[in-house]
Amino acid sequence: MMTTSRDKATHEERRLSIVEESLKTLRAIHRMLMLLCATVFVVDLSPSGQNDYSAEMAELNAVARIGLDRFIADSLKNIEATGKGTDLARIYSKAFDSAMRREFEKIGFGVPRESMGHEVFLAGFDEGRAWSLLRNGTVSDYRDFLSDNIGVECVFIEPEKIATALVEKVPDVNIPANSEIGGMKLVMAPPVHTGDGIGTFRVKLILFFFVEEPKVRHYHIVVEKNFVSKGGQVDETRIQSWLERQGTLKDLVESSVVVSPPYKTESLFPNLKYVWSLVADETPEEGKRILMEKASESQREVLLLGVPFDVGMVVFAAPMVTTIIYLFFLSYLAHLKRIYDGAGEILHEFPWLLLFPGVNYSRASKALVLLPSLALVLLVGRHLRIGDWTLIPGIVFTVFSVILAFYCLREINHLRKKASLAA
Repeated sequence: MMTTSRDKATHEERRLSIVEESLKTLRAIHRMLMLLCATVFVVDLSPSGQNDYSAEMAELNAVARIGLDRFIADSLKNIEATGKGTDLARIYSKAFDSAMRREFEKIGFGVPRESMGHEVFLAGFDEGRAWSLLRNGTVSDYRDFLSDNIGVECVFIEPEKIATALVEKVPDVNIPANSEIGGMKLVMAPPVHTGDGIGTFRVKLILFFFVEEPKVRHYHIVVEKNFVSKGGQVDETRIQSWLERQGTLKDLVESSVVVSPPYKTESLFPNLKYVWSLVADETPEEGKRILMEKASESQREVLLLGVPFDVGMVVFAAPMVTTIIYLFFLSYLAHLKRIYDGAGEILHEFPWLLLFPGVNYSRASKALVLLPSLALVLLVGRHLRIGDWTLIPGIVFTVFSVILAFYCLREINHLRKKASLAA
């Protein structure tokens, strides 16, 4: 059977129709590719959800560097310097002498008239609180400690209270009645803060004395008792003053604060206020661990139109989907190349930028084909730090997409040449 010219025309129309449908499909796939490319670029340019907590971590490091053990050692030295050899110590010693004479005379003991020597400490320090803070103090405890601004305290206990407490213990040592006391020495150990409130100390008092008649004998009385004292802190020994001398106070205080120490709670730990619920009840070291975990988690987020997405999934999904679309694109290009023999002007007339004639359009076609793979390279490069299993397949798919993009570009150039010839 002979093929008529009409049959040939019908066949040619059907072939050109298939070519046109293939071109439309290619154009649609390319639009999908460009839409995905635009989305990837938006991700590339979008701010990440990363928060490295650098300011908060620096503040926690400053807390950990406070050096409470050195502060305690310096404070204990200041106790002796403050408590011994001061005018207050000398006045106190005389007042105690008078009180002891009166109390002993009340119970019938003779007391020598000359002044008696005493070793009296008149300064105390809440060493227990400081050690507790050093061992297991939370960030909140540190802030309270700095806010309270503790230091060495001047301790003044009424001499009459001490004298009364000592004389009440006299019956326990069985001193013969009407004995003549030849000499006394009071030793007052450094007061220990009881934690029951400001100025409440447990004081250990030891009274050494000897009796001459009827036979020389030595006695001593020990009293350990809580006394509510009067006095105040020694300013230069306070923790904030000590930190200022160390040069570390500035790292714990609001930089915009213009007032001088002492600083109140609202001026302390300005950066940690933003993560207070996370670290307040933790030790400084544990607080740092928590913030490092949070920083690591935040590195795994990227914000797209204000919505957080997991970086690992984006780095994996975008290259994979792009590679698949490139494969479809390349398959249809190969199919079009196979069914189109260059006859007709359909390629020259089809409204698709990649096939438009001219040098400028040739450059545009290169850019529009290669741009999606370039966006993927930027995406993966930006998020190399995520350290997730998704990064490896993401890199592999990105490499495949670059290779496929160049193959697609080669096939587009072949079609452009056919289009030019048809023109």
